[in-house]
Amino acid sequence: WDRDKVLAGLQRACYKRPIDASELIRIRDKVEDEIFNRFDREVPEDHVVSVAPRPGAVREQGTLVTIVPSRGPPPVDVPLLKGELLGDAKASLAASGLRVDVARRYHPAVPADHVISRTPGGATLPEGTLVHLVISDGPRPVPLPDVRGKPEATATETLDQRGFAVVIEEDFSAKVGRGAVVRTDP
Repeated sequence: WDRDKVLAGLQRACYKRPIDASELIRIRDKVEDEIFNRFDREVPEDHVVSVAPRPGAVREQGTLVTIVPSRGPPPVDVPLLKGELLGDAKASLAASGLRVDVARRYHPAVPADHVISRTPGGATLPEGTLVHLVISDGPRPVPLPDVRGKPEATATETLDQRGFAVVIEEDFSAKVGRGAVVRTDP
């Protein structure tokens, strides 16, 4: 690997297209980055993947030794997960080579067992990255008000305001007056 040879080769490759020095340097740096930095699933980022000449080779002092650092695991595409069911989201992440951590919380608009959000963000992540999912437990439960003995209209309005669906069943009671609530279920 010789930078001057790469620059000369790039200039020859681009001879029909005018190219300025800054673009040439940018291309050289990109080529250098691709050659001297490579993804590796086993070798952590910024640790040496390979050395040339090979270890154990005998050379004179001052000989050029080339090292190739790891860029860490290769990037993988991260699926869009917002609104997906937890099981489907886990399967998609596993298929992409990503690990999963789950936290749960109530959400007024996202149905239970669906993804609210994920971190880290981004369209790609290094393979093996831990992805944190926030999963909905649905709307926060609210206490059921005691409407027994109240007029039907008042009880219905109270329950409606708290977000409950009201089903009216008529029943007879010797203790509760006509039109008042006898019982609730739950």
